[in-house]
This record gives sequence, C-alpha cells and structure tokens, in this order.
Amino acid sequence: DSVRGVAWSPCSKWIASVSWDKTVVLWDAARGSEIKKFEHASWVLSVDFSPDLRQIVSGCRDGKITIFDIESGREVRQLVGHAQQVNSVRWRGNFIASGSGKNGGPFDNSDVTVSDDSSDNSLRLWSADDGREIWRKQHAKAVNSVDFSRDGSRVASACRDGLVRVFAVPSGD
Repeated sequence: DSVRGVAWSPCSKWIASVSWDKTVVLWDAARGSEIKKFEHASWVLSVDFSPDLRQIVSGCRDGKITIFDIESGREVRQLVGHAQQVNSVRWRGNFIASGSGKNGGPFDNSDVTVSDDSSDNSLRLWSADDGREIWRKQHAKAVNSVDFSRDGSRVASACRDGLVRVFAVPSGD
C-alpha cells in the first residue's frame, strides 16, 4: 500500500519504510532488497533507528509507539500515552521524541479507534531506556513532524497551525 515515510540508518546501510499496509520494512540500501518486516495492528506513520542500530521505533495511527529489536524482530516495548495518531518519531541518544494529533484528510478513520481528545496535539519526550514519558508540550493543533538538533540538545516540532517550535532537551544532570 502507500508508503508513508522512510528513514536512513545512521550508517546509511539500511532504509526503513512505513506504510498504510501496517508494516515497517527494513531494506538493504545497496541492493534494494527486503531484509525484515515488522507487523503492526494499525497504519504506520513514522519510523527511526536507534543510534546503536539495534532497534527501531515506529509511530502508528492508533496512538501506539513501538520499539522493535532489529535482529530478533521482537517487540521490546511500547511507549504509552498518546490518545491520537503518532505522526512522527525521532531517536537521538537516550531520547525518543514523538508528535501526535489528527491531521484530517481524505482517509477514512473507521478502522481505527482514536480518542477525540484534541489536547493530545503534543510533542512528547520519552526515555529510550525504560519507555517513561519525560515531558510533554501541548500544541494548539496536530504535531506533524519532530526532529532533534544534530547535538541532541534541542527538539523541534512542526505543527498544523503553521508554527515551528524549538525546545531544550533536559540534560539529565
């Protein structure tokens, strides 16, 4: 089905793609061949690699964020908290950032049970080590995309309200 997004691995050896067919596919970037497929219960909207290339994280239309072990293909954990679709996930160091909110559009939502709680238009920062939510920044409308600065000290969110916001990432000290 329609491919929603892609992510290059930090070493540029692999590409991960996400699709409306409810999968994340890991590809060999040089050969273009499929290496592994990770199944989900809902449409997958975003994916990223852990810095050590051992895991991937995916965000889905049903509000779930899942971390998978690349070698075994097994689910490591779910990050629980979003009540709406997770439009974007990014992994930097020990942090995972996620952005959520309904975006509307031409797709029928009848196959997905998602809260109507508009307060879930949020940017969230999670601990990659234990899946704990560290902080949350509410937005007026859906968060479409998130990303970290190169040094990991800041995280930015791109929103449906036309704004880009930048926040400091906690130092952990």
